[in-house]
Amino acid sequence: MLFRPLSYLVTVYAALLTLFPGVSAMITGISGDGHYAKVGYNYPITFYTQSSTQAISDYTVILGWSWIFNPSSPGGVGTFGYSTVDLISLQQVNTRAGTFTVSVPLPAAVFVINTTYTFDLTAAVTSLTGPANTPSVRLFTSQIVIEP
Repeated sequence: MLFRPLSYLVTVYAALLTLFPGVSAMITGISGDGHYAKVGYNYPITFYTQSSTQAISDYTVILGWSWIFNPSSPGGVGTFGYSTVDLISLQQVNTRAGTFTVSVPLPAAVFVINTTYTFDLTAAVTSLTGPANTPSVRLFTSQIVIEP
């Protein structure tokens, strides 16, 4: 008698997992908005997220810039112009699949250029994963064209 309701609950739970496979999402990429960025202004950076079957909490993103002809070393976060994105204050620690956008400043004191250049933007995302809260850092890059 107990077996039938229990079997029913297991079947419903399995069906729900198929419909909603992600219990959380993680950042899986970044990009600019496709337009040239301008020194002295903010530029929108879009973060892409994807569902995950394990609990993932993204906390901070460290952004670093590199000249395209002078890239950072493998595993590095740019060669200059560092800034951070606090995902806690943006309420983006536990996201769902989709996107969110953050405005990033491009200070004239950092981007001293007199002609248009292409830069590599590297985002280092700090996270805790799974029930053991295993720390990790994932790197994502995108090229952004910046004009003076």
